[in-house]
Amino acid sequence: MPQTAEKPTNFEYAAQVAEFLPDATYQQALRVYDAILNDPHVDDYVIAQTGLHDRFFFLTMILRASFIFDTNKPGWIYDRTREVEAAPDGYLDLWAREHFKNLSNNTKMLTPNGWTTHGELKPGDMVFSPEGKPVKVLAVTGELNDSEMYRVSFSNLQQSIEYVIHAGRGHLWDVECFSHIVIPAGHPVGWCAACLTTGELLKKTPKAVNQIVPSMLCRIPFSFKYKRHRYINPDDQYWYIRSVEPAETVPSQCIQVEGGRYLAGEGLIPTHNSTLITFAGSLQEIAKDSIIYQDLEPSDAWFRGPGQEITIGIFANKNSIARDFVAKIKREMEDNPMLPAYYQDVFWKNPKRESPAWSVDGGLICKRTSNPNEPTISGYGLVDALPVSKHFKLCIHDDTVTEKSVNTPEMILKTTEAWELSDFLTARLGPDMDARKWHIGTRYNFLDTWGVILSRKAAIPRIYPATDDGTPDGKPVFLSQRQWDKKKSDTSPSTIACQMLQNPLAGNQQEFLPEWVRPYWVRPETLNVAILVDPANSKKKGSCNTAMAVIGMDSAHNKYLLDGCMHQLSLPERWRYLKAFRNKWLRQPGIQVVRVGYERYGMQADIDHFQEMMQIEGVSFQIEEVSWVRDGVQAKDDRIRRLIPDHQNWRWFYPVSWYDKDLKEFHFECPKLVSQQIEAKKAGREYLIAKPIKRKDEEGRLYNLVEKYITNEYMFFPATTWKDFGDASSRIYDLNNFNPPQIVHDDDLLPEPED
Repeated sequence: MPQTAEKPTNFEYAAQVAEFLPDATYQQALRVYDAILNDPHVDDYVIAQTGLHDRFFFLTMILRASFIFDTNKPGWIYDRTREVEAAPDGYLDLWAREHFKNLSNNTKMLTPNGWTTHGELKPGDMVFSPEGKPVKVLAVTGELNDSEMYRVSFSNLQQSIEYVIHAGRGHLWDVECFSHIVIPAGHPVGWCAACLTTGELLKKTPKAVNQIVPSMLCRIPFSFKYKRHRYINPDDQYWYIRSVEPAETVPSQCIQVEGGRYLAGEGLIPTHNSTLITFAGSLQEIAKDSIIYQDLEPSDAWFRGPGQEITIGIFANKNSIARDFVAKIKREMEDNPMLPAYYQDVFWKNPKRESPAWSVDGGLICKRTSNPNEPTISGYGLVDALPVSKHFKLCIHDDTVTEKSVNTPEMILKTTEAWELSDFLTARLGPDMDARKWHIGTRYNFLDTWGVILSRKAAIPRIYPATDDGTPDGKPVFLSQRQWDKKKSDTSPSTIACQMLQNPLAGNQQEFLPEWVRPYWVRPETLNVAILVDPANSKKKGSCNTAMAVIGMDSAHNKYLLDGCMHQLSLPERWRYLKAFRNKWLRQPGIQVVRVGYERYGMQADIDHFQEMMQIEGVSFQIEEVSWVRDGVQAKDDRIRRLIPDHQNWRWFYPVSWYDKDLKEFHFECPKLVSQQIEAKKAGREYLIAKPIKRKDEEGRLYNLVEKYITNEYMFFPATTWKDFGDASSRIYDLNNFNPPQIVHDDDLLPEPED
């Protein structure tokens, strides 16, 4: 790649624009854009440089995503792209997401099994790509009943065939538009590829240029063949868009598919969905390898100018999601003539023919002089396709967390560990320079991988909820009040909290309050004890925890957490812990009864081993099955909610653990004995003194049981997926005839006086 280039006459003007735009308001930027694009004295160099230093310009003008101007708040998007570009690395961007790429539910859809409707599609179903390949539906939104809808009419050139699709204003279409404007580098007038929304198509179909195509300025290239289905569109394989007209609102939904594009309607019209930051940011980073980038910033860091030869790894939760991002970028580099026109030393004119590697699976290689092991851009699944022996100069984590990746604790842990491993794939660019990493996503659970990143401060958060104060009742930021009210009425609180407010707790009222955590310093002298077990049937790394809660009940029905554990245990370890807890509390003074309650489904798998061990070790005790009328995974939250009255009424106590209202923090240990404990010690009753419950987990790490339970489960119920210990504790209400101890006083033992 050459290191010098002749600077054009507009070099100074480009420098002034690059210096002005970073601090410009949205309206000021629009005026600058207008001057750049319409001043006949401004050459292509200024446009190219502006794209390199202004991502909003690069996105809307060079990548042709002008549909952004049709959104409710384009200025909001302008501010976000400006912020991201100014400080791209080391951040976690969690923004409210609103997608309007919806089609009416009654739109006909061709599948490998025949015809169905758009409203009947669900994740896992197969539809067709424009190339005739079956592609999987990855996600489906809920039904939208208040979307702004349009009637989009298509026909062949002779208008002898017509099809109609009802689509939302923001639905994206891969089209070719007829242009009278000479685009850069001498490209002639004619049909140019573009990605437009329905709203933008509305502006592209006026009664103009009738001499070229009667009332048609946009067309969609199309050819389809699959097994027994063969459909080749007439008239050179194009659908022409005849009209776009406002239509009555009808039920609709959005779908996401592998590869981004799919066929819709009886005419099999190709439609499209897309991503924002990863798409534009990646292409802009590649464009910055252009020689013109050094012209304005010769003192910039060595890795930011020519010779950088960026290598980008896009990491998503699954390989299919990551490859979708790559596929969209691949199509843009193939179809957008402005990229090689403005940045000819980076982008190929015909990448399919000229690039040494050009595929979604193998990665995309742009023009470069060296030959690193990594493609210019490639995508990988964190949990199913993490690469080895590769190091990327920029790692982009997008959709690392998905709805399906937070269904169980082990799935969350698997994603988090994969994210940790991916850190070794980031190239260190210098001794004093941090690795370049971007994180973009949506919250799905309080303890998801994004939550881990936030708690570890592994990235600086930029969180933008859909409302000004991040609450459901706040003022909407980029939606109208009517749209926001409708969104809240049609969507579950948890979805609103995660997708729109970026706060998983916002959709669930906090059901256990911190001030309900009440300490005990000395346990009562007389207790009945229940050992309650909620087992996990695997010790495999990442599996659920086995929870054992040892709870004492006094004569006033108060409950005291006495002992327990919460980590992964094998079947023999479950036996050893169970036996040890029972033996320990049977020997404690003042304990009248020790009973063992075992969750029904876990008991079926464990009881045979326990009975065998009892025979071998010469011990015998009853293990009682505990169940509730609504047992099952879906009933777990309701079982745990039975703990609320006792906590709320201060009838549930934890050893030396309390909440400080003034400092708003928990304490789980006391550095010295309190007066009650000192008195018990003086009286020779040290066995009554409460102490922190500490155990070692499956990896030998010491943990405080109460701290682990309160900070992982109690405080975030029901938003958390960690509910093992709360569920085990709630089983005290399922232990039949578990009554308070009988307190017998000395006077009660004296004989009755004779008359």
